[in-house]
Amino acid sequence: MDSLRPHLPNDVFLFEILTRTSRETVARCKLVSKLWNEATYEDRFSQLFHQRTKTVSGFYVQSLNHSNYSSAFISTDNNNIENLDNLSLSFLPGLYKIEVSTKQGLLLCLGKNPKRSARIPRYIVCKPTTQEWQQIPNPKTRYFTRKTTMVVLGSNPIRYKIVRFSDPKPACVFHKSKLYTSLRCEIFDSETWAWKYLPENIKLPYGEFWDFKPMVSTSGLVYSLTTEKRLFVFDLEKESWELCSLPHPLCEVGYCKVQNMQLLEYEGKLALLCMVTEECMELWVIMNHNNNNNNNNNNNSGQTSWSLRRRENLQSVIRKDPYASPVAFCNNDVAMIKSTENIIFYNLQNSVSNEVECHIFGGQKEFFRVELDWEPVKLTRPQRRSSRSRLVIKLLLGLIVMILSLVGIWMASNLAN
Repeated sequence: MDSLRPHLPNDVFLFEILTRTSRETVARCKLVSKLWNEATYEDRFSQLFHQRTKTVSGFYVQSLNHSNYSSAFISTDNNNIENLDNLSLSFLPGLYKIEVSTKQGLLLCLGKNPKRSARIPRYIVCKPTTQEWQQIPNPKTRYFTRKTTMVVLGSNPIRYKIVRFSDPKPACVFHKSKLYTSLRCEIFDSETWAWKYLPENIKLPYGEFWDFKPMVSTSGLVYSLTTEKRLFVFDLEKESWELCSLPHPLCEVGYCKVQNMQLLEYEGKLALLCMVTEECMELWVIMNHNNNNNNNNNNNSGQTSWSLRRRENLQSVIRKDPYASPVAFCNNDVAMIKSTENIIFYNLQNSVSNEVECHIFGGQKEFFRVELDWEPVKLTRPQRRSSRSRLVIKLLLGLIVMILSLVGIWMASNLAN
């Protein structure tokens, strides 16, 4: 009987039905099969989904010029979106620097606080499409920030966590007769509206540091590269960390320098983008990660397996601009490459490149990936009962307990008589 039932072709379901749903529905369908998961990262699916759901995918490009940060939004979609001009951050009070972005469209920005010292920033979470913003409590800003990342845990209601790593005092400590570089870790939870400081500092072997590129988060794990070609992994749920190995070929001397490596997200997994030569790019995707939760081990404590997903020759782009380098993947087929002045979207399937002007002046450019919709979110602090309400509830509960106790005593005395 099953063979007589009508069968819906995958192409019809994916490109005609799923492209008209929501991001939450697409995320659930990715778990059904590997075929569906890979199809949702194709350029064709991305373009149809963003066009039909009126969402925008792209990057905020930021640069420092004359002591002030400026930013502009660049869309990765081919569709003409009328509201792109409204995606600037001019609605924020004062001048702000983008610190972290999330794919769900939230930004963490840092700006000057007029009521405090110039070196103490103001932390603000915002959604550019709806121009909603909310100031959050400051962490311990007297400690120099090394890296910050932000992870969205839920959409209805919105819930997110911010992880900030900073230098403690002293920055170097002895542990079991060995010298380590120490790092503080603070976590802000929008549900509790407070920062939580982890009592045990992170200890990296002395002389081993993080790179200067943004952290990447996937599936509740936060990643960063180290100068010794290792992978730092922080588990947001368990609040534990470990060091893991990179793909074996990349660890060989002379194969690829760590400054030519960059972490990114690819098909919902952690990926490692490497320029092994001036024109050759490799993309490694992590396939398995076993967490041993051994925070005090200075060796590779976690076991990882990697797969070489792509090896591409970028000769046509590099020869036009020797300083061009890939920075991200828009989807499975399109890589984003930064050139000296502009941004290039390079299709790896047909080797077609589309150059977009970047109206941002200054030195080193930073890129922040986002997927934007126009649905409002509630960024305000969760409502809590007032102290008076809590006191009244405690008094009522105490009164009820006292009445039940008196009734029990009265019934026991009657039974005794």
